[in-house]
Amino acid sequence: MAEGQQTINVSEEGKIEQANAPAPQNVASRVVRTLEGDIASAMKEKKGSVVSIAIAEQKKREKEFHFEGEDKGKNSFFLFVSLTALAGGLILFGFVFIGGIGTKETSPELKTPALVLAEKEKLVEIVNATRSKIIAEVSKEIGQSQLKLDTVERVRFIEISGEIKTEMGTGRFLSVMGTHMPGILERSLSKEFMLGIHSWDGNQPFLVFKTDFYENAFLGLIRWERDMAEDLLPLFSKTLSEENKYLLEKDFLDVVVKNRDARVLYDNNGSISLIYTIPDKQTVIIATHEDTLIEVIDRLSAENVGTVK
Repeated sequence: MAEGQQTINVSEEGKIEQANAPAPQNVASRVVRTLEGDIASAMKEKKGSVVSIAIAEQKKREKEFHFEGEDKGKNSFFLFVSLTALAGGLILFGFVFIGGIGTKETSPELKTPALVLAEKEKLVEIVNATRSKIIAEVSKEIGQSQLKLDTVERVRFIEISGEIKTEMGTGRFLSVMGTHMPGILERSLSKEFMLGIHSWDGNQPFLVFKTDFYENAFLGLIRWERDMAEDLLPLFSKTLSEENKYLLEKDFLDVVVKNRDARVLYDNNGSISLIYTIPDKQTVIIATHEDTLIEVIDRLSAENVGTVK
């Protein structure tokens, strides 16, 4: 009978019955049975069994899992080591570089070079530095320092704030001293300066600054003359009083010292109160005695040629 045709039966009682043809099998079921048949045939040909194939498949999966676990373990170990090394490197970087950038203070043990050769050095440690404290310390050192004749002592100012010690530079020194130095001069000065004491006819104080702009430095010094006595004489242990306050109004005069132009402030007795020069267009020297000015110039010249007396 052709597929799709229906069968009609007549019962003994004369009733007509319609018999449906068997329902066609599901395509997927036929495919499954076909695959099962193929596997069964293959097993039969290879003399295998379902159990042996299942065992072999299980062992294969266990082996793959074992190797995969080892790989993951190794990868995890190497990842841990790498992260540990990276963290250590970052900590070291922070300690060395960041810590270093955050603490730029100069320790007294890290000696800064003197602008002029000095046989002796004095560290003056100051908490909450003020003009009066600096003047008091310098005056005490001028009065008490025991120096051999024609030798020089360098005085360094170290500011203390908690556990931090910072060496005072030019800008900070001028600020604490409250000087009236013109901006054109202050801006031309480098950050290093030196306050020294020269043993000659007593202890004679002096200041040394460095500049890289001679023209501005010279012009600034000329302008500073009207306030220089007020700013520096107390620092040089020369007290201003009713008797000598006329120095605040007196003019500086031109002189020549060792073939170098200088400017000097005389008192009414003809003695030098202040004298300054720029001997090499890079150095400003301010002193209270001509022989001290000459000694500092000689020491600068000796250092420039590589010899010191």
